[in-house]
Amino acid sequence: MEQYDVIVVGGGIAGSVAARFSAKQGYKTLLFEKYKTPRNKPCSGIQFTYFEKLIGKKIPKDKLCENELFKVDMVTPQGKTMKGKMKMFNFWRSTFDSWLNEIAQEDGAIFHDNTSLVNFEKNSETITITVEKEGK
Repeated sequence: MEQYDVIVVGGGIAGSVAARFSAKQGYKTLLFEKYKTPRNKPCSGIQFTYFEKLIGKKIPKDKLCENELFKVDMVTPQGKTMKGKMKMFNFWRSTFDSWLNEIAQEDGAIFHDNTSLVNFEKNSETITITVEKEGK
């Protein structure tokens, strides 16, 4: 039975970044994603340019959409619209998430896609997880 210091469930943006940084800090890290990657994720996303500083890596142009975004309208919960100009990264989630999974692996995280969390049990010192690989 494999033992890990950190287990991250979900290979989206937050999961990949969390796995990457825990692995960079020397924790034995497992990251798994329910679907086969790159998966067909029919949505795009945006990140502000500080995201590169957060992850400590320049985002390759081929991981971004060709059209660039430079304007934002933000609507507050009270309905007030704030307008501004700022560069944003525009990306397809399937491509971008897969790239983040790759850099998590480069920094030492163990990655399994097409894998679902089935169960977990906690005792006083450990948590035991049961996962299932699709197609088995």
